[in-house]
Amino acid sequence: PMDSLDEHDALVRELALETAKNEARLDVALESVSQDTLERVAHDAADEEALRKARAADLVRRLRDQVHEEPEAPAAPSRGATESPEKKAAPSSSALPEKTIGRMKKP
Repeated sequence: PMDSLDEHDALVRELALETAKNEARLDVALESVSQDTLERVAHDAADEEALRKARAADLVRRLRDQVHEEPEAPAAPSRGATESPEKKAAPSSSALPEKTIGRMKKP
């Protein structure tokens, strides 16, 4: 029974020592990161954000240009397609009385 306890204690000490070494390595690594490296990382993130904004602005500009171009060409056919058949067949003369609310005007 004593051998297994001693072996267990030895393994626990070994793990504690390994953990302390790894923590020390991490501390050294974190301290060795220079301020320039941190600034470069921050600058890269700012560049990515600026690039994303520029792409978004370009997309908005292209969509606006496209919207301004489209109504000129298909506008005439789309108006004719949306008119009712009665309006197409109706003559533009004054054969029909003028529409009023409630009362008809005398001719």
